[in-house]
Amino acid sequence: MKKDSPSEDMSTLVSCMNNATKKGFKADFRITENGLESSTNNKVFQPTDVCIENFYRFEGESDPADSTILYLIKTNTGLKGVLLDAYGAYADDNVTSFIQNVECIVKKEPTKLRKQKTKVRRQKIAMVFAAATIIGGTFYFLMQNNKKKKLRMGC
Repeated sequence: MKKDSPSEDMSTLVSCMNNATKKGFKADFRITENGLESSTNNKVFQPTDVCIENFYRFEGESDPADSTILYLIKTNTGLKGVLLDAYGAYADDNVTSFIQNVECIVKKEPTKLRKQKTKVRRQKIAMVFAAATIIGGTFYFLMQNNKKKKLRMGC
């Protein structure tokens, strides 16, 4: 996994969890039969009560069973925390079901990718502006030429 910003190491699960804690995601969540439960205050939340602010997927280098997904969750009470799950064949069906019912899911792109997209957008805008300038200049030139022809022809 790439760095989210120059100062953040997001390459391992541990470093990602440490960065999440620094950003205020301090509670540990788990899925129970009643919903998403906070280990901080045992409060239970439903999918409509939470927003997944971001998520990260980690793949085991030697064992596919080591594949993990980390969810950064914010509740409607302002409580922020993390939920871990395996993915693929080892995913917890209860976690999968809960996550599928969450309507607010935000995946924030790494800073480097956002900058690349912004650069491409600016290049496209510059190309469109240049094309419009050329077309506009050509049109103006043709109109001026047409006026001169009409004057010569006495129209």
